[in-house]
Amino acid sequence: MWFDTFMTFTENLVYTFARISVMITKHMASFHHFIVIGISYKKTDSYTRSQFQLSADAICDLYQKAALFGNAGLLVLSTCNRTELYAYNISAEWLLEQWQHIVQNNVTVLNENIYHYAGKVACSHLLRVASGLDSQILGDREIVDQVKQALSLSKSFNATNVFMERLVNIALQCSKRVKNETQLSDGTTSVAYAIVKYLKNNAPNNATKLLLLGFGSFGKSIAKNILTYMPHLDLSICNRTLDKVEDFSQYNSITPIPWEQRYQSVNDADIVIGAIGGGYQLNTDNIKTCKQRLFLDASIPSIIDKGLNKLVGQYVVDVDIISNILTESLQTRVTAVPKAITIVEATIQAFERWLLEYEQMKCIRTFKKYVLSISSKNAVGSYLFKSQIDSNINQIASKLALKIKNAPAYKGCHLLHAINEVIIF
Repeated sequence: MWFDTFMTFTENLVYTFARISVMITKHMASFHHFIVIGISYKKTDSYTRSQFQLSADAICDLYQKAALFGNAGLLVLSTCNRTELYAYNISAEWLLEQWQHIVQNNVTVLNENIYHYAGKVACSHLLRVASGLDSQILGDREIVDQVKQALSLSKSFNATNVFMERLVNIALQCSKRVKNETQLSDGTTSVAYAIVKYLKNNAPNNATKLLLLGFGSFGKSIAKNILTYMPHLDLSICNRTLDKVEDFSQYNSITPIPWEQRYQSVNDADIVIGAIGGGYQLNTDNIKTCKQRLFLDASIPSIIDKGLNKLVGQYVVDVDIISNILTESLQTRVTAVPKAITIVEATIQAFERWLLEYEQMKCIRTFKKYVLSISSKNAVGSYLFKSQIDSNINQIASKLALKIKNAPAYKGCHLLHAINEVIIF
C-alpha cells in the first residue's frame, strides 16, 4: 500500500512542478491584471479636468463597490493635475462605466481624453507619478502624501490586496530614492510657491489685503508660503470649517473669516486665492467691481468663473498659468530625469522578482500540503513511507530547484530561497 501512496506522492510532485514551470514562463500575466485609466494635464486644461474630478463621496462609493469583488484592489487619485483609477483584478470597462455614471453628461469628452495602461506599463506609470516624473511641475512631491492618503482610504474599505499594497509601498520607496539620490526635486517649485512667485511679479502695486478661500492641506501650504515670502500682506483665511483656521491663527498672523462672510471678504480683498475642493463655485452676482481685484484659482474643480475677466478691473488666473511660470527654474531638475528613470526601472525589476517569488511560494506551499496530507493518510507502511520522504525530499527539492535554475528565461536564485524556507520536514 505504501507503494501506491508513494506513486500518488510522485504524481502530485509532477503536477506541482508543472505548475511552477508554468509560472516561470507565464508569471507576467499577473502584471496584466493591473491597470490604470485616467486623465491628466497632458491632454486637458484645468476646466476640462475639473469636470471629471471625483468628490470624496464618489471615491468612497467606488471603494465600497470594489471591495465586493473579493481579491481585488483599487486606488483612486483625484488632484488638480490628474484623476486616475488604478485597479487589480477589476476590468477597465467596469471602471469606465462607474466613472461615466458619475460625470453623466460629459461622457463624450471623457472618452476623448482618457488614457488606459496595463501590466508593467501601468506599474511604471504609478512609480513615475509618485516620484514626480509625471507631475505638471517636474519633481513636485505634493503627490506623495496624496498617494499615501489614497492607499489608507482604500484599506479602510477593504478595497486593496497584497499586490496593490506592495506596489504602492514600492512606489513610495522609489519616490524616496529619487528624492535622495537625484536633483529631481531640488529647489522650491511647488504650486503653492508658484502662486507666491506669480503674485510677486503680477499683484497690483497697491494690493494689501489677500483672502485665501480654503484651508485643506493645499490651502495651508499656500498660507505658509504667503506668510514666509510676502509677510507685508494682510492675510485672511475663509474656510467652511473655521476651527482649523482658528487653531492656525494662534501661531500665525492671520485673520479667520467665517464661511458666511465669504462674499463680504471677497469684495474687501485686493487678491483672492481659491483652494477649495468639492465642486463649490463663487456666485459672480455677489462680487462687486468697485475696485481692481486679482483672482488666482488653484481649485479643481474651478471655483472662480472665468467670466469675471469680462468685468472691469477683475482678473482671473487659473492653475495651468500658475504652473507654467516655473518652467525657467526647472532646468536642474530636467538634467536629473535620466537617473530618476533608471531608479524607476530598477524598482520595477525588483517588484517583478518579488511577484515571481510570491506566486511560486504559494505553489510550493500547496505542494507541502500535498506531502503532509499523503503522509497523514498512509495507514499501512507509514513508517516506511515517512522514511522514504525523509531520505528523498532534499534530493527532490534540489532537482526541482536545479531545473528551475537552468530554465532559459529566468534565474532561480529567488526560488531556491523560497524552497529552503518552505519545504522543511
